[in-house]
Amino acid sequence: ANGLALTGGRIAYAAGRSQARFQWFSKTHTRTKTPVRSLVAQCVITCFVVVILEDPITLLFYTGLAYWTFAGLMAASVLVMRRREPQRKRPFRVWGYPVVPLLFIAASVGMAASVVIEDTRKDTHNAIATVLILTVGAILYGLQVFLFRKRE
Repeated sequence: ANGLALTGGRIAYAAGRSQARFQWFSKTHTRTKTPVRSLVAQCVITCFVVVILEDPITLLFYTGLAYWTFAGLMAASVLVMRRREPQRKRPFRVWGYPVVPLLFIAASVGMAASVVIEDTRKDTHNAIATVLILTVGAILYGLQVFLFRKRE
């Protein structure tokens, strides 16, 4: 849960650095250089969700499927980028490439599947809610790209 909370804050920070509409989240603390604004926003959202849910552990089931899906996609992107741009300079090397990324992808698929299986076993519909939220997010992202892309 701690890792997910810190990751969410960093995602908002990255969005603020690349998207003018979210620039407020990109400001960092002058001394610690941490994205305090995005971390506080993440904290507020998390506290709100914990209060409205009957069982706070449910939050992990809502985020687990998305987390493991995107973790697997991140590892897959290493494979894709190495194939598409083999000459590009890399700031670090993946130990055991390509075996380690492939094992991580398999583990991510397994973890995502375990979330879906547990959700089905408990009949809680968290996985469906996660897929709906991701779908709405993808649609909104597509609209943003279409409506606000730079005209050349």
